[in-house]
Amino acid sequence: MNFLKKLFIYGLILLFIISIYKDLTPETPDEIKNNMPVELKLSVLQMKVEPGETVLSIVEKINNDSIQLLDMEQILTDFNIANPQIKDPYNLKEGSFYYFPVYTMK
Repeated sequence: MNFLKKLFIYGLILLFIISIYKDLTPETPDEIKNNMPVELKLSVLQMKVEPGETVLSIVEKINNDSIQLLDMEQILTDFNIANPQIKDPYNLKEGSFYYFPVYTMK
């Protein structure tokens, strides 16, 4: 019985040391490569706003794949640059035309 207790304690100590080692080692090259920023080319597309649509829903509709690469703040900033006359991008007028950012890979 004494042997099993020692074996169990040594096993726990070994697992503890392995977990500390994993926490302190740097990331693997695959993880580093995935975190590298992707360069996107920005253009604009004029679209009419339908009832219930928002800036983000329209940008998501016209940008199929590249939308996951951006954050919401960047999309709203690009929308404000394309539409300097708009004070509040959260309150778009239905039936009005606005310029929306289109993102493509360089």
